[in-house]
Amino acid sequence: MQAYQLEVNDNISDKILWLLSSFKNDVKIKKINLNNDTKLDEITISVKNALNEVENSKKNNIELNNAWDLVDEL
Repeated sequence: MQAYQLEVNDNISDKILWLLSSFKNDVKIKKINLNNDTKLDEITISVKNALNEVENSKKNNIELNNAWDLVDEL
């Protein structure tokens, strides 16, 4: 099996998907989300949560030597 990534405008992609739907047993279609803002938001939230956890550990006088110490405390 071969894999390709195509970037085409919406009009063409609709036609390609329609054509490929005729070969549903031979073709796998995976939509790739090009909106990187969502992933950036997820990373931002994750970092904020981690910083909050570190701050909480400081308030509770828990010494953290590495990231696993923080995970153990959770």
